[in-house]
Amino acid sequence: MADGAQTHNTILVEAAKLFASEGYSAVSMRDVANKVGVTPANLYYHFTDKDTLVRETLVHALSERAGALDTIFSEARQPAERIGAFVTWLTHLLFEDEVFARLVFRELLDGDEGRIAYLATTIFERPFLQLIDATAGERRLDARLTAASIVALILGHVQIAVALPYLQGSEPGHVDPETVGRHIASLIERVLQPPA
Repeated sequence: MADGAQTHNTILVEAAKLFASEGYSAVSMRDVANKVGVTPANLYYHFTDKDTLVRETLVHALSERAGALDTIFSEARQPAERIGAFVTWLTHLLFEDEVFARLVFRELLDGDEGRIAYLATTIFERPFLQLIDATAGERRLDARLTAASIVALILGHVQIAVALPYLQGSEPGHVDPETVGRHIASLIERVLQPPA
């Protein structure tokens, strides 16, 4: 490897792929070192232990993708536009980036409390607060629960998508991120519309 920063980044990228496909408990530091092509000593030079590697891998994988959301939210002015932009961003991200999606789902299902708290405060909090802010104008609903429901609706649809093609009446669009994003945004818009 050319330099320390490049090696560090390569370790994070390859570790993310391993953790996503195998799970955290099934991957050893030696597995990561072998995948990257460095010695275990070199790996430990960059990451003092597996817990540090896991945390930094998650932050690297998630923060890199969350950065795009800041730009999206800065361009969308109205709350409905911001919610729609968030739905489109997260739907596409989860459908199109398998490593990211697997890391998120694995962490939500198998993550220990410390890692989940760390991720919540370092990565998920900012997009979640932006979504809360976008939904806060609707006084009939709890903005935090509404934001959580929006995220849960997206996560749930992505998880069930593998089974949808086998269900009666399913159409190809039911697993297309653009179609799914529009559908979810439409549902949310209807819920957030003031009563007649």
